[in-house]
Amino acid sequence: MTCEAVSIPVHSTLEPLPFLQENCSWLWHGRAVPLVHCSFDISRYRDTLFDELQIPLPASIRQSVLRRRAEYLAGRYCALRALDLLCLQPVSVGRDKLGIPTWPQGFTGSISHCRGQAVALVVQQDHAGRAGKAHWPGLGIDIEEIVPAETAANIECRLLDNAERELLDESSVSRQLLLTLMFSAKESFFKAAYPVVGRYFDFDAVSVIHIEPRLSSLRLRINQPLHSSLPTGRELDVNCQLLATQYVMTRVFIHS
Repeated sequence: MTCEAVSIPVHSTLEPLPFLQENCSWLWHGRAVPLVHCSFDISRYRDTLFDELQIPLPASIRQSVLRRRAEYLAGRYCALRALDLLCLQPVSVGRDKLGIPTWPQGFTGSISHCRGQAVALVVQQDHAGRAGKAHWPGLGIDIEEIVPAETAANIECRLLDNAERELLDESSVSRQLLLTLMFSAKESFFKAAYPVVGRYFDFDAVSVIHIEPRLSSLRLRINQPLHSSLPTGRELDVNCQLLATQYVMTRVFIHS
């Protein structure tokens, strides 16, 4: 299914912050889905922003380095902003013992962040089987800085199988860019599939089998049975987007 993004001006009940600048979009994927992307300036971060935004600061995050605290805050802000666009507020996005976001009842979403960037995507669930409505057991989003040349070879060795390396060899596009897209796509798939599968699995559980020439999408194939709804051989499309020549963002929707 084609997933289109349209940026529109929207009203926020959250106060603007000098720490970050947000960009809100509505994706059309069978229904309108809010996507919030923020650029943030770590030099403007302060711990008191958690209280100002009424975002809980877990003890494990409080004890982490400043960059991790800033990324966590920006990611949770994006998630709250997306929920705000769905007219659900005030609310909080929790965190389970494994660090995975926990969403308000009836909603599901995904959060990602990297250096200076954070994104969140949220949908309101319908009851399975409701006529005319898309039901998504999981969705995943990921944002990554394009991998540097000095680490690309190591990531390629750990991440890709022989067929995926052939895709890299056959393309005229930057190897580092394609490698980052493949890595990000598998991260997005894991985030989308984990709530369905209920356990960890490795990157070799899926393979990239096709990359759209304009880099707007790629296709994954599942290599092992993960769940009754995610059998071996099932294929899924991943939406891809380049941001400011330095970052890539990918999105996966798993339909029931």
